[in-house]
Amino acid sequence: CMDAFETSDVETELQVIGLFNEIQVEKHQVDTRHAILNISIKEKWYYIPIPMVSYVDEWMGGLFFMDMNAFGENDKFVIGGLGSKSKARGMARFSTQSVVGRPGLAFSGSGAYEDVVVQDINKKTVFKYTSINYALGAKVNYKFTTRSSVNIGISYQYADNTPKNKYQDSLESVRELSASALILKM
Repeated sequence: CMDAFETSDVETELQVIGLFNEIQVEKHQVDTRHAILNISIKEKWYYIPIPMVSYVDEWMGGLFFMDMNAFGENDKFVIGGLGSKSKARGMARFSTQSVVGRPGLAFSGSGAYEDVVVQDINKKTVFKYTSINYALGAKVNYKFTTRSSVNIGISYQYADNTPKNKYQDSLESVRELSASALILKM
């Protein structure tokens, strides 16, 4: 029966999604079995540019861009980077929201490049090397109920330090593959 139908139930369901600033639901009864619903919404602003400035040994600048409603599905996407004359760093992440009975996914990647100069106390160059690092990862989150879930992830990290002078044997490359699982029950 349409008389038992409440527009506040529809408003509540739409608010839970978190995509809208304003929600207005109106019901127009046509007859005892039919009604027309008018739903008016005002979406939130989801594209967020974030300028960044950082100082660690030298100034770096860059831009990050966040989409808090990627593909219109309430998914999250972030991409951006910082750079200077001797360094560059970048990252990207995409994640979907997990709800009970449907898995959430997250994929991430980051990378960095740096020309490193090591100096002694007299500012004389001791050695130079190029450092390249990157990491890739993926995670699945599955909610069994609102209070229990499981997270399973895998990641790969790579680091390479290439000397630029006679100290070639003192630096090495590192590759690491790791997996993790976490079960939360409350």
